[in-house]
This record gives sequence, C-alpha cells and structure tokens, in this order.
Amino acid sequence: MEDARHAARAVIAEAEAGDGATTVPTMRAFARVFLADCAERRKPATRENYAGTVRRWILPAFGNRLVDAVSAKEVRTWIDGITASHPGSANWALAAMSSLMKHAETLGLRPEDSNPCRGLRRRKTGFEAHYLTDDEFAALGEALGEALDGAEAEHPIAVAALRFLLYTGARKSEALRLRWEDVHGDRAVLPDSKTGPHTI
Repeated sequence: MEDARHAARAVIAEAEAGDGATTVPTMRAFARVFLADCAERRKPATRENYAGTVRRWILPAFGNRLVDAVSAKEVRTWIDGITASHPGSANWALAAMSSLMKHAETLGLRPEDSNPCRGLRRRKTGFEAHYLTDDEFAALGEALGEALDGAEAEHPIAVAALRFLLYTGARKSEALRLRWEDVHGDRAVLPDSKTGPHTI
C-alpha cells in the first residue's frame, strides 16, 4: 500500500516542470495515483471494482490520453459503447471515470468543474426485487434444508456459510469479513458494511 502511494506521488512529482508549470500526466500514469488514493477513502469492494474497471474499460480507451484532454463527447461515445456491449458494466465504468476525473480536478490536473462525465446519467438496470410470500419462503426453506442436509457431510463449511447467510440476511462480503471479536452472543456487530456499521 505504502509503495503504491509513493509511486503515485512520484507521478505527480515528475509532472512538475522546472518553471513551476505542471505537465499533465497520461491517464495510465494518473490511474496509479487515483487507485492509490482510493485505497484510503473507499471500501474494499469499491476499490476492487474501481481497479478492475480502470484496467478493463478506462485504460484501453484512454490510457495514452492526457488527463486534461479527455472530452465529454469522447466519454459519452465510450459509455454508449459499453452500454451496448456490456450493459452491466456501464454504471461502474461511469462511476469510476467520474471519480477519477474529479480527483484530477482536486489535484489541479484538470480545470475546476471540467469533469467530462457531468450530466451523464447512470442507466437503470431493469432489476426488480421479488419478495417471497410466506408460502414461497416456506417452500424455499424446505428445499434448501433438504439440499443442505444432504451436502453437509461433504461440504460442511460451505453449508455453514449458506445457513449463516440465510438466517442473518448478511451480505456475502459481510460474512467473509466477519471476525470472532465481532460476535457477541447471538449478535454480530459489523463495524463497516455497505450501509455503515450495524448489528445482525
């Protein structure tokens, strides 16, 4: 983490010219700064998603461009292309690009209020939650109970994890990060989650 932070700061330092002017880095160079700075301010899942999005979508399209040269028209064309081919990735791509550009403004590498993502709206996913009726919930419980009982001897940890998720309603990431010191009797106190600290 500290090495990444030093490398990121070196990118900015190298961009400083002798006369006090700033030479703007490429998107590829600045992405290292952005991701290193994200490490301090974002949740682990967001950091991972941003890193993957930068690698898969942002750098192939803009990696060799200067940070201050990326235009709103280019970003719109880029996000439309992602939406057409991989609609599930478009919202993450837009969020990561917008955050990256906002960070460039903060560091003085783009003019203030010049974020080329401004005005672009995230696409609706089309996902609609279906809440189980009492009968559906009972049928699901019965089917899962039989399936889990049959698999428990061969996969005890997986079955225990599934039962934990089912009984608590916890997210998978919350369960994976849970520590014994977070468990107090029949409650688990999560110091950090997608929605902030809470108890399950």
